[in-house]
Amino acid sequence: MMENFGLVFALTFVAFALLDAVWIGLVSLPMYNSTIAALLSTPPRILPGIIFYLLNVSGAVIFVALPALRLRNPAHALRSGALFGTVTYGTYSFTNLSVLQDWTWSLALADTAWGAVLTSLATYAAVRAVAKIKPSAVANGEPPAYEAV
Repeated sequence: MMENFGLVFALTFVAFALLDAVWIGLVSLPMYNSTIAALLSTPPRILPGIIFYLLNVSGAVIFVALPALRLRNPAHALRSGALFGTVTYGTYSFTNLSVLQDWTWSLALADTAWGAVLTSLATYAAVRAVAKIKPSAVANGEPPAYEAV
């Protein structure tokens, strides 16, 4: 299954980036500007954002999308993606809430919820696309075995 990592990663990355761009533009940037404007970098630092995307999408592919493909179950990506997104975004958001004076509960909750939705939808879309593009990438339905990367 790891031989499909590149395809699954690319599709998940694109879905993740497109969905997140909409969220950032319509919701989070206005929300951040109204609550933590003094903390925002202008212009944004692109390299740390790219590093986050590479790390987070890699985790989502390894722990969510590839197991969903092994199980032949795109709904697994929805459920596990929501959990993975909640854990990753919640870790960030609630750490910020504990150490940043101006970080609010509403920011923490909104960001955590978005992480769940984003990761769920991006991995689901990638799993569905891979099943259509490369049906041979879908396993025989055996339970997932997490490989060391």
